[in-house]
Amino acid sequence: MMKMILFLLLFSLAFGQVGKVKRKSDRELAGYVGPVKQVLEEWTPIEKPRHYIQPGTRCRNHATVYDEQGREIQSSSFSNSCGTDENRNTYTYDAEGNYTIRYESFHDPKSPPPPPPPMIPPGAKPRATGPPKAVFKYDAQGHKIEKTVINSNGDLLYRVMWEWDDKDRMKEQQSFDANGTLTGRSIRRYEGQQRHPLESTIYGRDGKIIFKATYSAYKLNAQGDWIERKEAWEEIGQSPGSTLAFRTIKYYEK
Repeated sequence: MMKMILFLLLFSLAFGQVGKVKRKSDRELAGYVGPVKQVLEEWTPIEKPRHYIQPGTRCRNHATVYDEQGREIQSSSFSNSCGTDENRNTYTYDAEGNYTIRYESFHDPKSPPPPPPPMIPPGAKPRATGPPKAVFKYDAQGHKIEKTVINSNGDLLYRVMWEWDDKDRMKEQQSFDANGTLTGRSIRRYEGQQRHPLESTIYGRDGKIIFKATYSAYKLNAQGDWIERKEAWEEIGQSPGSTLAFRTIKYYEK
């Protein structure tokens, strides 16, 4: 009897290990090779100014911080001409791998002040005061395929969905508002076995292209992560142009 109990216990443990899919880290899904800790992305125009920025001037675009497990713990986007204003999201994880989001904004003293929050109409539901939460779903290969963001009142704010190919490269991203309406779509195209995208196309709510970029002249560091590339882009309402993109990457020590 004891042998049978021991056999069933070992079988259940083994089956549980086989059935449990290892989730891919945010760092892996972003395409990094080395143990990245922090990334700062910058850009500069080529040949002619863009948004009054002269060629050779490096402007901040985006920054990401990962913990040692490869989870994204902070993300910043930079705005106002040459990236002088920072909009920062900080993520605090729970045991299931979901997280709450803390928003912060850091404005250049020369920037115009942000608009005040909208007034709450009479009889409307009270504004949520706690941090919003993001809940994730994964596929059988461990890719993140859906993010649902709700406020502290439990109301749906928005949803993001991803598709991946068999080489762990993101093919498509779709965004939906609280009503389930598609608000944006991004498609990436790759050349052969290359890990880095060749092209990215963004579609608006109406399904029309609003931005398209083609990437070339990649330069890699010793880790195998790209640190410079050329971006030729077309943006609605503007004449085509090109920029150089740079990434300054810090790594965890192995």
